[in-house]
Amino acid sequence: MPDTVQFNIFNTDRRLSALETLAKMYREYPERKSLIYFSSGVTTTGIENNAQIRSTIDNANRSNMSIYTVDSRGLVALPPGGDFTQPSAGRAMFSGSAMSRQRSIFSSSQETLTTLAYDTGGRTFADLNDLGVALRQAQADTHIYYVLGYFSSNSKQDGKYRKIRVEVLRPGVKVEHRPGYFAAKSFDRMSQEERDLQLQQAMDVDRPFVDVPLIMQADYFRKDSTTTIVPLSIKLAGDSLKLLEKGSNYEGKFEFVARATTTRGKISSVARDAVQVRLPADRAEKLRSGGIFYSTGFELRPGDYKLKFLVRDNITGKLGSFEQPISVPAFDLKKLTLSSIILGNQLTSTRSDASSYVTRQGAMRRFQQINPGYDPLVLGNQKIVPSIGNIFAARQTVYVYFHVYGASEDPETQKPCIEADLALIRNNKRILESQPQYFQEWNRVQAAPFPGAGRGGPGMPPMPKPEGMGPRGGGGDFGGMRAPREMQLTEERKGEVPVAISLPLKDLKRGTYTLQVHVRDEISGTNQFYRVPLVIH
Repeated sequence: MPDTVQFNIFNTDRRLSALETLAKMYREYPERKSLIYFSSGVTTTGIENNAQIRSTIDNANRSNMSIYTVDSRGLVALPPGGDFTQPSAGRAMFSGSAMSRQRSIFSSSQETLTTLAYDTGGRTFADLNDLGVALRQAQADTHIYYVLGYFSSNSKQDGKYRKIRVEVLRPGVKVEHRPGYFAAKSFDRMSQEERDLQLQQAMDVDRPFVDVPLIMQADYFRKDSTTTIVPLSIKLAGDSLKLLEKGSNYEGKFEFVARATTTRGKISSVARDAVQVRLPADRAEKLRSGGIFYSTGFELRPGDYKLKFLVRDNITGKLGSFEQPISVPAFDLKKLTLSSIILGNQLTSTRSDASSYVTRQGAMRRFQQINPGYDPLVLGNQKIVPSIGNIFAARQTVYVYFHVYGASEDPETQKPCIEADLALIRNNKRILESQPQYFQEWNRVQAAPFPGAGRGGPGMPPMPKPEGMGPRGGGGDFGGMRAPREMQLTEERKGEVPVAISLPLKDLKRGTYTLQVHVRDEISGTNQFYRVPLVIH
C-alpha cells in the first residue's frame, strides 16, 4: 500500500493541476471569470505542493479567473473521541489533545481552499449547509466590475509575490480585488521542484516549443511476438545551445523527456534522462555548426500512438519539442517482412559514453526510464547512428541496416539464406546498384543486457570503410560489425536475419533519390521490395 504522505502529494497535485488547466483553457477570453470549486478539503503535506499551488494561482490570475471554493462537507460536528473510523484516543480524549488534533487536521484541509480563493480574488465558503450561497455570491460579484491594468516598474524576474493595493476617493466605498500576483521567475532562480513542474506542464500543453530546434526519427523492430521496440533518434541544432566555458573545456547540460500516448490519451510509456556534455574547444566549435545526437526508445504493443519529445537546455532554460503520430506494426515470423530501414554513415561504440564526452545522470523521480536489454541497432560491439532525414553528402557512403523477419530455415544447415541488393533510382532510372549480398546467420544478441536508452553525443566518429569496396556499383557488409563470440542465439531471435549493406555515393549529383531495397528468401523463394527517399546535398 502506498505511503499516505506520498499519496496526498500526488492526489493534491492532480487536483491543483486540473484547476490550472481549466484556467489556461479560458485565458483567451479577457472578461472576468468565476470558477466555483466544490471540494471536501485539500490535504497538503507542506512544501511539496507549494510549487503547484503557486503555479495554479498564478495561471488563474493571468487568466482573470477568480476561484470560489466551497467545502461540500457543510457544517461538521466533530465527535470528541473521534468517529468509528479511528481507534480510541486513550488518555488524549480526556486531556483535550485529541479534540485539538482533530480540529487541526480539519482546519488544514480547508487552508488550501482558503488560499486559492483569497489569492485569486474569490471567496471561500465553509461550515455552511446551503451550497447555493457561493453561486449567488459569484453572480453578485460579477454583476458589475472594473478591469484595471498597469505596467510594473519592477523588472526583476525573481518570482516573488508582489502585493497590489487599489484605493478610491469616494468615501464609504469598499473595494474588493485580488491582493497581488507572482512575478515571472528566471530559470536560474527556479528550484528543482519548479523545474520538474515546468517539464511536466510543457509535456501536457498542445503548443510546440521552438527555442531549441530539433528533428526526430522513430523506427520499428521486433522484440517478441507481442512487443515492438521503437528506437527514437533525435538531433538538436547546435547553434541554439549554450555551452559554458570551464577551464579548457566547454560544458552543456540537457534534460530529455519522451512520452508515448495512445489515441485515447492513455500514457503507454515515458522516458526521462539528464545528460551533461563536456567538450574540448575544437569539438565545441564543431558542435555549434552541427548538433547533438541523442537516442532513447520504447517497448510498445502494436497500435496507434502519439509521440512527444521535449528537451530543455538546463543552462538557459530554453525548451524544444517535437511531436508525431506513429502506427506501430506487429511483426510475426509467419511471413517475410522487414523492419524499418536505417540509413546512416556513422558508428558509435556500445561500451561507454566516454568517447562521446557524455555523462549520463539517469532517470529522475516520477518518471520511468526505459532501459531495454535488447537494442536492435547494435550489431556486434557497435551501434549504427541513423542519419535523420536520410540526408548525405556526395562523398559519403550510405550504410543500410535492417532486420528480415520470417526467414525460412535450411533443413540441412539449419540456417537462413537471404539475398539482398540495393538500387538508387532517380527519374525512374537506376543510377547505382550494389552487388547482391547473402546473409546466412540468425540474429544474435548480447548475453548481458545492453543499456539502449538515453545514449547521446556531440558527434560520432565516422564509420570505417569496408575493404574491397569500389567507388561505384559496389556493396558489402559493414566493416568491423560482425557478431563477436559472446553473442548468443535465443528462441526469440530465431527467424530474424540482420542485414547490413554499404553503398558509396561518390560522384553522384545532388538531388533527391529513391533507394530501393530488394530482399529474397532463397529457401522459400519469397521476395520483398521496399523504397525509402534519400537526399544528396
